[in-house]
Amino acid sequence: MGDVGVVAPMPFNPRDDSSIDRAMEGCDIVVNLIGKDFETKHYVPNIVNFTYDDVHVKVAEKLAKKALQHGASTFVHVSALAADPHALSEWARSKARGEEAVRAVAPGATIIRPADVFGPEDRFLNLFAMMSHTFPRVILVDGGTARVQPIYVHDLAQAIYKVAVSEDPDYMLGQTYDLAGPEEYTYREVVEYVFESIRADNPEVLNVSPTVANVIGSTFGLMPQWIRNPMVTRDLFLRMQADVVLDDLAPTRRLHDLGIEATSMEMPGFSFLHRHRHGSHFVDMVNDSKKK
Repeated sequence: MGDVGVVAPMPFNPRDDSSIDRAMEGCDIVVNLIGKDFETKHYVPNIVNFTYDDVHVKVAEKLAKKALQHGASTFVHVSALAADPHALSEWARSKARGEEAVRAVAPGATIIRPADVFGPEDRFLNLFAMMSHTFPRVILVDGGTARVQPIYVHDLAQAIYKVAVSEDPDYMLGQTYDLAGPEEYTYREVVEYVFESIRADNPEVLNVSPTVANVIGSTFGLMPQWIRNPMVTRDLFLRMQADVVLDDLAPTRRLHDLGIEATSMEMPGFSFLHRHRHGSHFVDMVNDSKKK
């Protein structure tokens, strides 16, 4: 995070304007990375603290307005490649509404739309690894045939940095960047890669229909231990039914426009997935000693 004095974390509440003002005071660049892939629910049923629209639309719009008020020269809004006003997923629809809200307030804002992000603390590859330990089988919707094009978190961070600090208006001023990795995979292929990386015992998947997935997601979303941080939700299963890959016809920019070579999922993925192995690397050490 940088040396002492280089990075200064400042707590703030998106519903407290004065705390936002303190955080933005004197800033030339503002980057909005706020997002949630599930709605924050209360223990009392049907009470939601932060809805998708609260996080992805209202907060994004407020931060864009505040950035302009404070005279920031650059506002970068990180959305999602899955953003689509007509998507099955409410999360994806709210991401699209957030982009529209930001553009309405700050037409010169830069919007970055990453595909599914993988990295040490992701909720993508790690999710399937945790599902393999928690459930008898990893759940896939419609056989896991929907395609994804995951991007490495380091590549995404580089892209945000390059856009944010660039003095070339061609990189900014209302540009939209669709960012993804070099390869496409089906969800089934992603799960098989996770199984191989963690050496899952008797790995199996459960293929369910969208209707059954809806029931499973809704049921798990009501469980008390997962209300604050659910592993699976109804909306997650809706997202797993749609392709999230680059559109070659879209008039947007890509990683190569920023001089960044996309990183394949395999090597970085293994570096953090191996911790999900039963016995971790100690099993390998024991087996090696037995061979000797």
